[in-house]
Amino acid sequence: MPKALIFMLKLCLAVGGGHFSPLVRSRAAIVLSRALKARGGTHVCSVASTTVGTPAEGKSRSALDEIDKDGRFVRTPSLFRDKISSEPGARFPPAKGRYHLYISYGCPWANRCLAALNLKGLRDVVGLSVVHPTWQSTSAEDEHKGWVFRSPNDPAVSSPSGMGSFDCKGCVPDTVEQAASIRELYEKAASALKEKGLGDGNPGKKFSVPVLWDKEEGVIVNNESEEILRMFNSGTFDCYFTKAIG
Repeated sequence: MPKALIFMLKLCLAVGGGHFSPLVRSRAAIVLSRALKARGGTHVCSVASTTVGTPAEGKSRSALDEIDKDGRFVRTPSLFRDKISSEPGARFPPAKGRYHLYISYGCPWANRCLAALNLKGLRDVVGLSVVHPTWQSTSAEDEHKGWVFRSPNDPAVSSPSGMGSFDCKGCVPDTVEQAASIRELYEKAASALKEKGLGDGNPGKKFSVPVLWDKEEGVIVNNESEEILRMFNSGTFDCYFTKAIG
């Protein structure tokens, strides 16, 4: 598939509601996912990491598992939906160095959060980690494949599909929790919330990016790209504005 067409499909997915219908976006997700997989196993915005094969009950899910029989993308709601707010008494107030953003360059939804971070000049305010663009094993106890962290000088990583290997250029490891995978962050967040009496310790079935992390509480603030984007653009962090990139 031509690179220009792949770019247009990514754009279709990234711009969000109001520009393309849900049906068009779901079709783009299917086509782009297949195209990228054929080119080396890099998946379209992994809404979730996945196990090999069709997920059974209780297993993790992928974007392709959330497409109904008519081709519509029926997305499972994101699990973490808190927000950073300047309101008095807010649980997550704006603060320089307190929050960290986890993304994949292979995910257009995560990339729009990075674009907002850059355009608002917040790269010195909110930290950033970037996973490797392929899914890899996240646990020795099951067959789950998901986003993992690598350092830029690490050896190239083979695709689990067996279609080539990919270097680690552009990867930024997790300097906050030293997690090996995005899955591990979800598990840590769920455990921390349980200790606070705010959950049952279940991290859910989806280990997606982007993730907006709170270093102070050791939890995920939000994992819904549209809401993270709006937080960055809301003016909440404007007092920390430095210089926009672009």
